[in-house]
Amino acid sequence: MIDSHVHLGGGKFLTGEEWFETATRVGVDGAVLVQHMGHTDSTELLAAAATDPTHHAVIAIAADLADAERQLEQGARGFRLGARGLHSAEGDLRIFDVLNAAAGVACVTKPYSEIASPEFASVVDAHPSVTFRLEHTAAFDYAARADPVGDFAPVIELARRPNTTLLWSGFHFYSSEKAPYRDSWAVLEESLAAFGPDRIMWSGDINRPGGTESAYLEDVDAIRAMPFVDDAVATSILDSTPRRVFGLAG
Repeated sequence: MIDSHVHLGGGKFLTGEEWFETATRVGVDGAVLVQHMGHTDSTELLAAAATDPTHHAVIAIAADLADAERQLEQGARGFRLGARGLHSAEGDLRIFDVLNAAAGVACVTKPYSEIASPEFASVVDAHPSVTFRLEHTAAFDYAARADPVGDFAPVIELARRPNTTLLWSGFHFYSSEKAPYRDSWAVLEESLAAFGPDRIMWSGDINRPGGTESAYLEDVDAIRAMPFVDDAVATSILDSTPRRVFGLAG
């Protein structure tokens, strides 16, 4: 099983050593290590990934375009970005050109309003060699919506682009329920129909505030409990899709 969104270090999250110990206990054999917001030094993530490079990839945050080039050379697979580009230089879309040249991954963060904008759809269209991963089910607060499926339509429209993928995670942020988060099911089922299991991956947010290993395992079970997810779909979302997208060994 692959966890597709794991934060490490910075005095706030697990160290690399702690991650590998935890991963063994919860049955995870690989991960996408993602830099947390406000930090551009990915030394710790790259060092952790280097201990098991066939099963770990790094998504960094770049300070500027030159830093992006350096981090790609150091082994980063892509960058965590806003829909309008670098967080440190809002509106600078050139980072997508850098990723397009490298056939890299853009992990796109909130807000939903920017992900759902026509301007972002144009960015996706203009960079066909970039794999766009929309984080945390596109940062969509489904529980606060009277018509969540209807309001989610811009993300469903993005699924028409073959270079888009979706991260199923963060249900605890938006759900008004405990696992298996049934109030999320309508949106997740709609996204599964649009993206397909070959373009959806999962994370249990193991470092979330108040999170425990037992809660993490409940979130794995929550995926399998969804009535529209059979065993083959679960295997794709929990394992084979992130392996393919991030070039991880089976």
